[in-house]
Amino acid sequence: MQGKLSDMTVIDLIQHNCIEHKTARLTLTQADQSALIFFDGGNITHATYNDEHGEEVIYQIISWEDGDFLLETGINAQEITITNNWSGILLEGARRLDEQHLDSDQTFDQSLDIGQMTMAQKIETILKEMGNEITGHIASTVVGMDALNIASYSDQKIDVDVASAQMTLLLRLVDTSVAKIRGEAMLEDNLLTTSNAYVLMNYIPGKQQFLGIIADRKTAVLGNLRLMSKIYAGRIAKALPR
Repeated sequence: MQGKLSDMTVIDLIQHNCIEHKTARLTLTQADQSALIFFDGGNITHATYNDEHGEEVIYQIISWEDGDFLLETGINAQEITITNNWSGILLEGARRLDEQHLDSDQTFDQSLDIGQMTMAQKIETILKEMGNEITGHIASTVVGMDALNIASYSDQKIDVDVASAQMTLLLRLVDTSVAKIRGEAMLEDNLLTTSNAYVLMNYIPGKQQFLGIIADRKTAVLGNLRLMSKIYAGRIAKALPR
């Protein structure tokens, strides 16, 4: 697959390859400059640009708007220089772009007192703390309405990216239904009950993301689940970009 970056952005290309669990090499060219990004099973494993390697390469090229791309499947990187979650990398890249556009030296809100972490790491820390407060906690995630998984924490092995995409689709469907009935979307949260689990989705105040929590139906207390969701959604809002 090949095309123009004016038609498909670097962020879109990364998200597409990761969600589709691709193993591939993505070549990006702009003027006389060239960068490579490697994917393995839906994860970013390596990136190179000039003499630089690793995650910082993504942050440098994520703003490229002109140029070409070439995606070649089935090609693995010869080395691993990136291990962080791709969604966290994209969120961090978006934050850096915002800072550039604002021409500001504004830093992350340090009120959470967790040091100089990336935004995704901060949110993951909050999710872990919340998980310890919820009986029967299975997994929790912060997701954008574009289904981009920003950060997640799980007590069990679960495909969080798939769960995030399914929760986003459900919220969109519910929002559409509520809007048709009431004339506008008034949804605060949505609870899905299965035979084994509660799936609670709560919008993060003032943001375009939501907090999704999966808990064991046999041991979780629904009232506590909803309370913790509201409390921690407020904390997560402070860690997201303004």
